[in-house]
Amino acid sequence: MLRRVSLLVCIFGLMALVVACSGPSTSTSTVETKVDGLQTTVTALQTKVDAATQADTALKTELANQTNLVKQLTTRMTTLETSLQNHINPPLALGIKSLTTPVLQGDTVRLVVTTEPGARCSVSVKYPAGQVPPSGLTAKTAGRTGEVVWTWKVAKTLPAGSYAIQVSVAYEGKSASQNTNLVVNAPAPAPAKPATTK
Repeated sequence: MLRRVSLLVCIFGLMALVVACSGPSTSTSTVETKVDGLQTTVTALQTKVDAATQADTALKTELANQTNLVKQLTTRMTTLETSLQNHINPPLALGIKSLTTPVLQGDTVRLVVTTEPGARCSVSVKYPAGQVPPSGLTAKTAGRTGEVVWTWKVAKTLPAGSYAIQVSVAYEGKSASQNTNLVVNAPAPAPAKPATTK
């Protein structure tokens, strides 16, 4: 009887040992399974985030391309509208045919412009402060050929340099202007006379 009791105690002891040893292992295995599941979930979420980021980048790129296309079409439309408007109602013609430049201080300048016959034309020369503007630059009306001629003399006191000229014309509600430059140079100094000996 004592033997049986001892045997039962041993069996119960072994069973308790097995349970004690198997308990933590089962718990660790469960935690590892949960961790593996979480890692899989995180990986899946990261894949979705990456895909969404790529889709967002592609969408932004497409939007930028469409915006550029709209800008190009708008520019093209504006150009076509301007071309059509110029065809229906052409701008006032104006051109500088000739200008005496460069000139020396004291020389005469001749400016010839071409425009529509009957156009009212004016010219201005921008001189520095203290300099008297040239006379003879009155407004004129273009004749049948469309040419207008102005002549004026450059003052000997005008400093050498480049001076802006603006030509403006108006005709039948339309106007145009064009700019050019007059270059004025100082004359070369006279050669020194040789000294005379007595």
